[in-house]
Amino acid sequence: MGQRLAIVGASVRAAAFSALRGGFSPRAVDLFADADLAACCPAQRVDHDPDELGEVLADIAPDAWMYTGALENQPQIVESLCQRFPLLGNRAIALLRVRDPRWLANCLDRAGLRFPETAWSPADASGDGDWVVKPLASAGGMGVQRWKNSENVPVVAGYWQRFVEGDSLSASYVAAGGKAMLLGVTRQLFRNDAEANFPFQYAGSVGPWSTTPAIAEKLAILGDVLATAGDMVGLFGVDFVCRDEEVWCIEVNPRYTASMELLEWATCDSFVARHWRACRGEQLAQLVPRKNQQFAKRILYARRAFVVNEQLSARWMNERSDGDWWRIADIPTAGTHLATGSPVLTVFASAADVDRTLALLDARAAAIYRQIEN
Repeated sequence: MGQRLAIVGASVRAAAFSALRGGFSPRAVDLFADADLAACCPAQRVDHDPDELGEVLADIAPDAWMYTGALENQPQIVESLCQRFPLLGNRAIALLRVRDPRWLANCLDRAGLRFPETAWSPADASGDGDWVVKPLASAGGMGVQRWKNSENVPVVAGYWQRFVEGDSLSASYVAAGGKAMLLGVTRQLFRNDAEANFPFQYAGSVGPWSTTPAIAEKLAILGDVLATAGDMVGLFGVDFVCRDEEVWCIEVNPRYTASMELLEWATCDSFVARHWRACRGEQLAQLVPRKNQQFAKRILYARRAFVVNEQLSARWMNERSDGDWWRIADIPTAGTHLATGSPVLTVFASAADVDRTLALLDARAAAIYRQIEN
């Protein structure tokens, strides 16, 4: 029996599976307690109420706890819980820095790194080019919209950022002692279905994504700058846009991210185990790629409201793995009511190149939608 590790977040399945591969005994606390998660480790469905989270963690009595998205937007909860239970990850002081676009813009500017032009009112978001409007507390691209200064888009505690054209990518890091190690890069997939309200809502990833030596060098510098100035430790991700050999940092996610499991499969590694060692101050070990193929995941969203029946949930559970790699994950339990636009589950694919991987991913997504609609 490994160390008892509580994992808290909106959806913790990927991190819990990583913990299992790393030899830990995970206890999952999230908004769904999906069937495949509960089949592999104790899982509890809990809203992010600080009192309830405290009670649940007290019952678990973990050796340590860590969080996934979107607790980085609630530093007060993180700080409250880490007063009672040993935290693996970034405390409130780091979250308040790297999640603040003002701090991030100043930090990167001092380091000679790129960050999109940012405005704090519609009047300042002017001139040539497109803009996006973003809430201050967001995760997975929720609430992020294209904006033009002729439009009146209501924003609560938000800001405006000049849109940067290019490849939307995500870099994964692990940090210790003020240094960061780049674990890999993935390309982001966004929702493009008719029910999508936000064009930048996260819908999946594909990778590992190859980068040029110049881009890899800039990403290494970016990681070290964030680890040092942001006082970061353990796993974190950076969403960025790559254009003309330049790296534009868009956002920092100071925790285990959704795309990391693809890099774990490509390297036969447990990033949660790396997270544990980094947070304990151990030396960062080099990551060795082991599989010369691409991996992809896509979150499927409900096209209509429906209830997951026992037959459908059981079928997905039976088909979730081909023995070497997941086909389906985040499987809702029987009786789950899903509204239009709600996440249903995640499909996976792997092949020798990106095009074949994405084609297989699309085919699996289409098969799932047929099962739902029939």
